[in-house]
Amino acid sequence: LVLKDPHLLSKFRIKLLCRMVSSGTKLLELQRSFYGCDHFDVARTALDVAQAIEELLGRAPKQLVQVELEERVMKTFEAWSALEHECRKDSERIQAMYPRDAEQHISMASLPK
Repeated sequence: LVLKDPHLLSKFRIKLLCRMVSSGTKLLELQRSFYGCDHFDVARTALDVAQAIEELLGRAPKQLVQVELEERVMKTFEAWSALEHECRKDSERIQAMYPRDAEQHISMASLPK
C-alpha cells in the first residue's frame, strides 16, 4: 500500500516505511508467540517487513540504520540486509506449507457425493 501510492512524498514514504519496520518486527514477535512460527499471518507480516526493509535499503539506507528495534542492534547495511533475507525466507517457508488452491478443495469437499 505504501509502496504503490504515487501521491505520497518521498520523505513521508520513508518515515512510514521506517515506522512499518519498527512496528512490524514487534508485531512479528507477538504473532509468533501467539500463533506459533508456522501461521499464515506470520508469513504475511514477515513479507511486509521484508518488503519495507528492501525499499529502505534501496532508497534510504541512512534512515534505516537509525531505526531502533527492541530485540536487535541493527547498525549496518549488512545487518538489515540479513534481516530482510531472514524475513523473506521465513515467509516463503510458511507459504509453501499452505496450498494455493485451498478454496477449490473446500468447495469440492462440500459437494454432494
